[in-house]
Amino acid sequence: MPILIPAPLLLAALLVPLVALWRPRFAFPLTLAAAAGSTSAAALALAHTVDGASLSYALGGWSPPLGIEYRVDRIGAFVVLVTLSVALVVLIAVRRVALAEFSDRLGPFYGLVLLMLAGVTGMVVTFDLFNLFVFIEISSVASYALVFMGGPRGMVAGFRYLLIGSIGGGFYLLGVGFIYFATGSVNMGDVATLLPGLEGSRAVLAGAVFIFVGLALKMALFPLHLWLPDAYAYAPSSVNSMIAPVMTKAAAFAMLRMFLSVFPPGYLTDDVPIAGALMVMGLLGMVIGSALAVAQRDFRRMLAFSSIGQLGIIGVGIGLATPLGAAAALLHIMNHAVMKACLFVVAAAVRFRTGRTDIAGMAGLGR
Repeated sequence: MPILIPAPLLLAALLVPLVALWRPRFAFPLTLAAAAGSTSAAALALAHTVDGASLSYALGGWSPPLGIEYRVDRIGAFVVLVTLSVALVVLIAVRRVALAEFSDRLGPFYGLVLLMLAGVTGMVVTFDLFNLFVFIEISSVASYALVFMGGPRGMVAGFRYLLIGSIGGGFYLLGVGFIYFATGSVNMGDVATLLPGLEGSRAVLAGAVFIFVGLALKMALFPLHLWLPDAYAYAPSSVNSMIAPVMTKAAAFAMLRMFLSVFPPGYLTDDVPIAGALMVMGLLGMVIGSALAVAQRDFRRMLAFSSIGQLGIIGVGIGLATPLGAAAALLHIMNHAVMKACLFVVAAAVRFRTGRTDIAGMAGLGR
């Protein structure tokens, strides 16, 4: 069942901080076991959906569209599997760094990481617009707290992240409210069926715009990226190694799913120029983000601005509003998750060994 993917992470997020109060050394093995369990569940889901089938679960036995539905198809299962596999590798790779940074706070650190991963996986498997908001906020609140753990500069960056992220969440929720007002439903499949009969509805158009802006803020799509550089640069090394590969990519997948599966294609190109906005914002992000990355002197900020450029590529793929564009965006979501995880793990290792993050200070490091 799809619910079995985020469930071990949610359960462990509550359990690990309590166990760590008694035996801190158990925090990492329990976290690893929970992540491995969810990864195994995602692999089983992919095995059952690879032929084009989908798995569905109605929470509490309430049948959709009245109840909350969790559904995973082969694309969703693949996305979750890659995301959790990357997270699993990063957890192992930054273990010593995390131990050095959070020697007396391992329980809260691993608990928040698990909560963030539970929110991210829930964003992929939920088939309910409001429940998507819940999982967005679960992952966001956990990531805010993790950035706050980066000392005074991390607290300032975390506050900016919290402020802008809350605005993004509010915009998304307002958009869902408009969609519910127009359709009477928040089930994604039900809404997708009802929307073609509501062509020209101002409530639906407003909902589409608010959802787009909210997810663009969460995705850090240029110029709505202002929270990202400092959050990546001033968070603890073990934190940005976890946040960078998954948070913005989960929002990008939500954007892809929303405007290519829930809303009819006309809403992107005809009624509201969302596709055009995605193309323009994506292209600007590609150019400006990459240029700013080259100009940085701190390698963590360089990777942060590089992420803005890469997210622009994903935005262009979604903005094409075609199956090939969607496939390209999905491929780059996965590619960027793996690539950025590797780069931030290397950055964490360099900082752990040298205590420096300035690029000039890296001269001769390989000798």
